[in-house]
Amino acid sequence: MAPQPQFHKFRLKSETMAVVVEAEKSTIIRLPPGATVTVLDGLNDSTEPNRQVEVEWQGKSFKMFAVDILARGEKL
Repeated sequence: MAPQPQFHKFRLKSETMAVVVEAEKSTIIRLPPGATVTVLDGLNDSTEPNRQVEVEWQGKSFKMFAVDILARGEKL
């Protein structure tokens, strides 16, 4: 049996930008302080800072820069 992926949760300490990726356009939104995001891609201290990772917040998928999550988030 293949190992299950580990999803990490982070609580944002300050307002942080995220990108909604839709079929033909991308929209930037701001997630509020206190928002808890679940990182669906691998993310650790050696992750390329400018890499965008997929996250979920309130049942919706977004892209965020790894550096923003690591700098503005608190791992839960």
